[in-house]
Amino acid sequence: MWSNTSLAFTGTAETINNGFVESPECPIRYEHWLVSEWRPIPFLNLPKLYGNDARSHAILTWFYGGAAAVYEREYARETLSKCLESGSCGLEKNRKIAKILKKDRGDWSDRDLRRFNDYFSQSPPDEAIAEGTVGLGRCFGDHPAQKSMEEAGFMRYDFTPESCEIAQKNAYTLTFSQFAIYSRFFNPKTDCIKGAYVPTPIVAKLDELLAKQREEERWAARIAAYRAKRPVAERIKGLNGCQIAYGLIHHGINKPDVSRIPDAGLSWALAYEQARIKDEACPLIPKALSNWVQAQSLKTFEPAQDPFIYYRNNMPRGNSNLDHWSNYVRTVMHHYERPDNPHNAVPAEHCSAFATWLNGKKHSQKTDARYDWQFLFDVLANSSGRTGLSVCAQAPASMIYQFFSDQRLAQQQRAAAQRRFEAEQKRKQAADAAFQNLLRWKPSYNPPASEPRCYRRDDITEICFQS
Repeated sequence: MWSNTSLAFTGTAETINNGFVESPECPIRYEHWLVSEWRPIPFLNLPKLYGNDARSHAILTWFYGGAAAVYEREYARETLSKCLESGSCGLEKNRKIAKILKKDRGDWSDRDLRRFNDYFSQSPPDEAIAEGTVGLGRCFGDHPAQKSMEEAGFMRYDFTPESCEIAQKNAYTLTFSQFAIYSRFFNPKTDCIKGAYVPTPIVAKLDELLAKQREEERWAARIAAYRAKRPVAERIKGLNGCQIAYGLIHHGINKPDVSRIPDAGLSWALAYEQARIKDEACPLIPKALSNWVQAQSLKTFEPAQDPFIYYRNNMPRGNSNLDHWSNYVRTVMHHYERPDNPHNAVPAEHCSAFATWLNGKKHSQKTDARYDWQFLFDVLANSSGRTGLSVCAQAPASMIYQFFSDQRLAQQQRAAAQRRFEAEQKRKQAADAAFQNLLRWKPSYNPPASEPRCYRRDDITEICFQS
């Protein structure tokens, strides 16, 4: 197969030189064809396809590149072999050609090569062209055998900026198995136009996603309208003075509809953020800031995000070292420690085993209602390599106890399994010894005087006497 695309460059109307012409009824454009400096036969940059997509691609390859293109494209040969063997894809059965295509090219005889060239030097039959348009579109120039776009599974669709944005955001959701080539080559920047041909199932899915987005927007608007009408008492419910002051400063920085924030306000806000992150008491509010807070209207007040929540959710970057991660874990876990839920560091000699055990818990439980447990799950999910050992910096005592209990139980189970294995081995050895003993000795037997008397000399021979 021709897989060395690193030396290939995108085609133009002049360079591909295979007769292909762009059309509104075909998703393929000139730049989708690649031309290699080693082999000038243009080919489409597509992965391995399946079903109808593979069929359309194989017929398209044959139509524009003839025998030379089919010879180069392994996936095309594989698909055409199946079509010829079963008499599908608009092709008549031809098991001789199918057998040739199944072989490795290095095993082809001169006769195989002649038969291959004779067959694929001809243009695909009309029936194959018709089949090739299904799920692809009218990409075979002005060939009269092509099906209509409706018969090929397409319909006209008037894209709007909204539906185009949905198409961009949901590219994976809008990929259907019978329209893989269209989905790969669809370009929202150029193809989001009125009257564009779009696969019928994609139109249905687009309309569904569009209706869902509009419903979400209506709900968001209703919630925003409700929140805008909330009374002051509801806006500040459960908040202390520090949280209200921080919310006003945060609002004043981002929206210039409040009076100028005092100079002391910004430094206090930074100190408040550090205090929240370290789970310390709120710093004293300067008098100038206190006066400013009391002078502000709370009719449009919105609380700011807790600095600790922001810190907890923004974990260190992947390239941060273990010390950085460990300090982060200790800082966050300090917020979750309570007298009835003490935390401890995991002993260093057990850290690796603990991290492995916790990772198994994460995969089996997925989520945990206990904040400290869930946080350590999240640390393991977002760290890598040695930084995952940061979970040992501080962990709930109950978690550490469960780890050691599970370790002891696993050790006991391994010991019991070993004892069962050894007992079974002893039983087998005893049975084998008994069997060998039976082979060694004959049952007692007193032959008549007329018969010879025989005695076993060793395991395989015996000596006999007549008298």
